[in-house]
Amino acid sequence: MSIFNAYMALSGAYDADVTRDERLSHHTTYRIGGPAALFVKVNSYPALLKTIEILGREGVDWVVLGKGSNILAADRGYDGCVIVLGREFSRISFDGSEVTAGAGATIARLVSETLSHSLSGLECLVGIPGTVGGGVRMNAVAPGLTDTRMAGQMKQNTGEEMVQASAMRRLGHPEEIADAIF
Repeated sequence: MSIFNAYMALSGAYDADVTRDERLSHHTTYRIGGPAALFVKVNSYPALLKTIEILGREGVDWVVLGKGSNILAADRGYDGCVIVLGREFSRISFDGSEVTAGAGATIARLVSETLSHSLSGLECLVGIPGTVGGGVRMNAVAPGLTDTRMAGQMKQNTGEEMVQASAMRRLGHPEEIADAIF
């Protein structure tokens, strides 16, 4: 595993911010965690794909981190690369009653923007910290509602693997909110 080679290959070459020995305590809600050997904030899909390609080639383990809620990071740190999703992954767009949210968009922002577009069904997620991607990955369930949850599936799109999530759809009310694609 060559952290140095991965760092050199990623530094300045792609739409990403790359740092070494970034303290994870700066990226978790509990404010704990030692340094990640490599920390990369990718701002576009091509940058994410290239980052994963380089890390794979160099044999560097990696993990994607959202807003760090519900995460306990070890004080000794992480020997691999922590990837954080930036600009392009934080977009939220609307097409009628369909909302598309990137994995890096916060759940709070998604709820707020759906309400401002007069869409219902997500208000039960108020107060759940983190990102849409984290909610899908951890199968977030709204408190007190057993029929509302985030679920995900894989989707192929223009040659890139992207995740499509059936976003917090209340049973019996599929028109309230459509898909979150990221």
